[in-house]
Amino acid sequence: MFVLTCVYSENGVYFNFSRAKSPIGLNAQLCCSRFDLPLSRLTSINRNFVQYRDSIQSAAHCSAVSVIRDMLCIKSRQLMIPGFKRRDVDFMLCVF
Repeated sequence: MFVLTCVYSENGVYFNFSRAKSPIGLNAQLCCSRFDLPLSRLTSINRNFVQYRDSIQSAAHCSAVSVIRDMLCIKSRQLMIPGFKRRDVDFMLCVF
């Protein structure tokens, strides 16, 4: 509540151009930066929002890891998929 009061006060974080010089302003900017939000949406960051965003990121990372694992298995010939060549896998691994 304190940070929200600061954000919306006339002297507060949102209206102060030197907000990066105060610990609260810097913290507010870092929080918004982490979640790719403008400072005006600081109020949307709460426990549920963070848990939801973390679950989405975890799912995306698990998917990427699974694809990389499969490509490494193809490259090491532990997994054979018709039509895939090792050079294709090398190219895809470089993209990741």
